[in-house]
Amino acid sequence: MKTIFTLILITVLAFFVYTYLLNPLSEEEQRVKSIETDFREAVSLSHQAGRTAALGGVDMTSTFEEGYERVKRLKAKLEDLMDKLNEDKSLDRADDLLEKMDTFLKDK
Repeated sequence: MKTIFTLILITVLAFFVYTYLLNPLSEEEQRVKSIETDFREAVSLSHQAGRTAALGGVDMTSTFEEGYERVKRLKAKLEDLMDKLNEDKSLDRADDLLEKMDTFLKDK
């Protein structure tokens, strides 16, 4: 058991060392990633509201709308940021995120 725990710990540490020290994100990528994280939280909020409404019959419209409006604001923020991005990697990541946002907004 101690060996398995040690292997898991080494794997997690190796992942963090690679991610943050050997392959750090540029400032532009960090800005896109920040919006991406906020987007995931807003989508999660909307999905959670849907599940709560389905299970308990509780009106969660305001919570769902909050998540939806948040995504709309993030989309505007991302579009503004995309005008300022120069790196191909950042632009690709932003394009992917914008596509996800469009899909979310269209489906709701």
